[in-house]
Amino acid sequence: MHDRIVTYDVSKELEREYKKMELSRENKTRNINISELISLLKQNVFLLAGLCLIFGLTGFGVAKFAMTPVYEAEAKMIVNTGKEEGIDITSDQITSAKNLVGTYSIIIRSRTVLIPVIENLNLSLDYEELQKKVTVTAMEGTQVMEITARDSNPELAEKIVAEILKISPQIIMDTVEAGSVKTIEGAYQSGKEVAPDKLKITVISALLGFMTAVVIITFRFWSDNTYQSAQDIEEDIGIPVLGKIPSMESCAAVERKEKGRKGRAEYVRKKAAKKKRV
Repeated sequence: MHDRIVTYDVSKELEREYKKMELSRENKTRNINISELISLLKQNVFLLAGLCLIFGLTGFGVAKFAMTPVYEAEAKMIVNTGKEEGIDITSDQITSAKNLVGTYSIIIRSRTVLIPVIENLNLSLDYEELQKKVTVTAMEGTQVMEITARDSNPELAEKIVAEILKISPQIIMDTVEAGSVKTIEGAYQSGKEVAPDKLKITVISALLGFMTAVVIITFRFWSDNTYQSAQDIEEDIGIPVLGKIPSMESCAAVERKEKGRKGRAEYVRKKAAKKKRV
């Protein structure tokens, strides 16, 4: 009876295991925790700073040179209720006047007021465009309302507000038939830009640059299928690492460090010998 000789191709088995390992590594989803993310950000601090600077300067440049500056003019009016001769104003009348502020605000921004403003100033605007420029707000807890107009031309913004002050009181009295309005602060403008907010745009742009850098760093981390440490290999394959082969760079660094240490030791030895001779 002849013995059967069983052959076993080790190379093919190793090749199959290697292919399984490669497939596992390609399909592996790398997780990242907060500490790893902080470490990655520290390693890429120049990328973070560079993108923040580039985005921030770009945002500032757009706000400074590409966006049209906007100026604001404003005025204030007070709302009164009807007062009979010899009768003092009561708290109910003051409350009624406060309630009328909202009604008067709607009237001032209506076609009844703004169309005559367009015609009197010969503006190249339609009603909707002018309405977007005009804002009427009630000052909290008072009978006062503030009228503002915004435009790239500060003088034009002031003229719009002044014309509203001129036209609106009579229209309001004819429409509501209760109370009146009186100007307490005429139209004026400081000449300072109110938009765009350069600081806000710059900060938002810098934050956008920071977020972009974080996305790039995180994408690099997740798309990197190479092993970064012995622990990665042990977790993936399940086999302990027996040893590490140092790179040429690390060997050269160790050699330089050793030479430096020997040089310092030799220097100390010679200095000590010189002192003994003295």
